[in-house]
Order: sequence, then structure tokens, then C-alpha cells
Amino acid sequence: MPGVYGLSNAREWVFVGGSDDIRATLLGHLQEGNTTLKSRAPTGFTFEICHPSQRAARVSRLVAELSPVCNRGIVSKDARGEGEKNYLWAGASPGILRPLG
Repeated sequence: MPGVYGLSNAREWVFVGGSDDIRATLLGHLQEGNTTLKSRAPTGFTFEICHPSQRAARVSRLVAELSPVCNRGIVSKDARGEGEKNYLWAGASPGILRPLG
């Protein structure tokens, strides 16, 4: 399922991203080793189905709104004109996980 997703813990948005296959991407995150994402211990998840042509813009808006920790300084492949694959972002201050939108 294509779209955007967000991971959080009780204090902050940990990660916001987009993928052609959200499930596969999330499973990949679970298998990652020693990463910043893992060190933030995400406990919450939310997603939004989003057409691939709108995904980069949606993720950019969420990054601006949520001020993600793990995404600071990261530019998506699509923003660089290299096509769309996965986008990895993180954020701060969700309090309670709310829908992305």
C-alpha cells in the first residue's frame, strides 16, 4: 500500500516517511540494527494512503509541520529529481499520536 507514515514515542515524532509499500518499509525498520530510529524507541504508528505523485509534497509538509528529529538535513530522492522510492523523516512533539492530515 503506497502512502506516508509516521512513527512516534511518548515525547516526539520519531520518523515520518513515504513508501510504495508501507508494510514492507516498516518491516525493514524493525530489522535495522543500531540506528537513530531504533534508539528513539518508537511505540506509535499512523499512516495515510497517498498517491505516489503527491507523496513527496505531503511528506515535505509533514516534515515542516512536525519538525522531525531524524529527518533534519535529509532531502528526498524525489526532491533531488532522482525519482520516488522511500522517504525517511522523523519529528518532535506528538504528545498523543494524531492522524497525519
